[in-house]
Amino acid sequence: MNKNSGIKKTTRSSLKNIAGWIGVGITLTISGIWAYWGAIENFHEGWYSESLWANIGMMLFQYLLFTFIFVILAVIALKWRKIGLFLHIAVAGFCIWFFSGASFSVLGLLIVMPIIGLGLIYFFGEPKPKKWAYGLLVCVPLIIIISVSVPSGIKVSRRMNDNDFGPRLI
Repeated sequence: MNKNSGIKKTTRSSLKNIAGWIGVGITLTISGIWAYWGAIENFHEGWYSESLWANIGMMLFQYLLFTFIFVILAVIALKWRKIGLFLHIAVAGFCIWFFSGASFSVLGLLIVMPIIGLGLIYFFGEPKPKKWAYGLLVCVPLIIIISVSVPSGIKVSRRMNDNDFGPRLI
């Protein structure tokens, strides 16, 4: 075995590991910000239904959806690279359709290209150990959601509802 081929293999493995952890870091940043914002915003303006299940459904779909999308995309991409890349491209395609009226500087540069880029990072990267990557991707946003939602939920549960939703002087 050639000495240089062992060095190239080690370097390639290190670059794949670094790229994989960059992808995990980007996903954690995006999902963490959305988890924090979604949990705060849910109790600020979204927790108004008399039904607990309606409130929880709205929280999961309206306020935490982006968190879940990025975590699920990352977990799938770590497990199955080709499927993960395809799903990232599919989400980017959906964004092109959904935000079709937006300019390229917003839609292309801020939404589509970063999503496809993230898919490519996961396709070519491989964070090791993967158990840590999976654990961080799932647990960090969950911890953020719980740590923000529990105090906000307690605060909201103590509000008095007098059924007067009109303007008033406080």
